[in-house]
Amino acid sequence: MQNKKITIGLIGFGYWGPILLRNFHNNENFEVLKVCDHNSEKLSNVVDISKNIKTCLDYKDILKDKEIDTVVIDTQARSHYSLIREALINNKNIFVEKPFTLSSKEALDIIKLNQKKKKIIMVDHSYLFTPQYRILKKLIKNKYLGNILHFHSTRADFGLFQKDTNILWHLLYHDAYILLDLFGKQKITNIKTSGFSHIVDKVADTAYTSFQYDSGFSAEVLVNMLFPVKERKIVITGTKRILYWDDTAADKLKIYNKSAVFDTKSKTFKYKLEKDFETVAVPKAEAIKTEVEYFSNCLKNKITPANDENSAYSVVKLIEKLESSVHKN
Repeated sequence: MQNKKITIGLIGFGYWGPILLRNFHNNENFEVLKVCDHNSEKLSNVVDISKNIKTCLDYKDILKDKEIDTVVIDTQARSHYSLIREALINNKNIFVEKPFTLSSKEALDIIKLNQKKKKIIMVDHSYLFTPQYRILKKLIKNKYLGNILHFHSTRADFGLFQKDTNILWHLLYHDAYILLDLFGKQKITNIKTSGFSHIVDKVADTAYTSFQYDSGFSAEVLVNMLFPVKERKIVITGTKRILYWDDTAADKLKIYNKSAVFDTKSKTFKYKLEKDFETVAVPKAEAIKTEVEYFSNCLKNKITPANDENSAYSVVKLIEKLESSVHKN
């Protein structure tokens, strides 16, 4: 019984769907039974993964199927809430793409419903499962960078533009869960966000956010869908060293021995400005593969995932604060 495979139904077979299907299909703990999408042409590609996986046009064919234990949701963001809710009512475990929901009210409703249903819900916070992030988190915890002063993130590319969600939900969402995971115990005292719409009216495709924390730590995040090239960069500055994470580079993690201190007595600055940097060895691993394996372990052993509905609720609440700040500005 312990070796019985977890049966999967995938709802949505768009941009990320084939990647999810491949990883769930290739994991020995799962068996994908059905894939659903309203576009029959997309479904014709399912056979490339396996000839044994059935396809359907109506998502209810998956939710009503008693052979299916767990539902994977990869649809447009505005449909997440209703699909998650309906899946819970049908007693399914759930893996859902970000964003979890588009309001904290919806997220809270899911939390309350699952307190009764007691199913496993996991939200795809993919960057938490990259090997580089796990190394980064350990370096911060061990104080290798010293006390953390500042966090800067740039997420930019051209498109893909969204009709139902602005760039805060689409791109900055990643930085929201990263900041909460790394610095969630600190209190945010001030948020300033500016966002602008250029392609779709009233749907921001560029935004800039600054966070101020009660400890003096600060963070800034730039997200831009009008960039000519893809950038995924995070800089974390500590009192001892600076970590530079360029997710599009071959050497993703570098540490620079640079720091500055202002001596209040002598009124002078003391610098450490070594030219050489340290390249951190990062093992090659696909984040979604690691995440799917983690999900299987949570399901088999009835463990609450770190990126569950409660964790995602905190992210949704933070994004709502950012949207409120945009309106004020």
